[in-house]
Amino acid sequence: SSSPMGGQTVPNMHMPPPGMAGGPPMLMEHWNGGAPHGGMNHPQQNGYHHLQRNMQAYHHPYIAAPLMHHNHQQQQQYGCSFDHAGDARVAAMPDYGQRMTGSNHLNWRMLFNQANSGINFDNYENIPVEMSGEDTPTAIERFTDADLHTWIQENIARSGYTKPTPVQKNSIPTLLAGRDLMSCAQTGSGKTAAFLVPIINNILIQGPQGIMQPQTNAQGRRCFYPSALVLSPTRELAMQIHKEADKFSYRTNIITAILYGGRENYRDQINRLRAGCHILIATPGRLIDIIEQGYIGLDGIRYLVLDEADRMLDMGFEP
Repeated sequence: SSSPMGGQTVPNMHMPPPGMAGGPPMLMEHWNGGAPHGGMNHPQQNGYHHLQRNMQAYHHPYIAAPLMHHNHQQQQQYGCSFDHAGDARVAAMPDYGQRMTGSNHLNWRMLFNQANSGINFDNYENIPVEMSGEDTPTAIERFTDADLHTWIQENIARSGYTKPTPVQKNSIPTLLAGRDLMSCAQTGSGKTAAFLVPIINNILIQGPQGIMQPQTNAQGRRCFYPSALVLSPTRELAMQIHKEADKFSYRTNIITAILYGGRENYRDQINRLRAGCHILIATPGRLIDIIEQGYIGLDGIRYLVLDEADRMLDMGFEP
């Protein structure tokens, strides 16, 4: 049997998934002041059992939910556990405000071992920035100016960012406001974080009403509908973006997935998709293949990123 959600994590993404299968039992803690856990956000593991919990819907001044204050009263309840074979079973739902600890403290070090602590962010202050467009949002000077979710601010600090770079100062408020954006900046200037941070923040805060539920398609497969799609021209760049997405979604319930070419990893990528997918990073060829097989649908996409779009066009990836 399958749950209405089919393994897709929907409730406001405020409960991190359990750690890798085979670890010790998951422990619960309150999200405000509990001991840090070390679970890397890799819910798409073979043999993994995913717990969906009732989540309280937060609202944020954002294009899809223009409220000025967080609302701590609205709650949505969903519950199921999902294993690698694709079944879902009803599970108990704890209190909304709890967080789940992971099973492997080494994952934290693996995820953030190449943080940006060596970057001299002061060197970016003199880089000129040109902005165009009508009523462009005001640039931020500090990450706290963007009113980001506390957990995302924690992950920004873990990633070694002490202050936003020029592309981040302008991109983050623009994307948080729901505006379209085309940006160009030098390598190593933080462009990936500039689009991932607001996307993850908006998905996290908007809550379950912004997530399209999975459906069984005509092929008899459970089709998942990510909220964000990041297209990359190469496998190497896709893997780099995926790691950054894992960093900024660390300790949240947002599930990331990656698709790229190669026969040796095809089955593994399919198995991981079965755990759900909120943010999908993919190369065009493999994405088209997976869509044609009915595993992924694009109807729920709210955020589309073309990373190195000029390079993709040069390589022949045209509509």
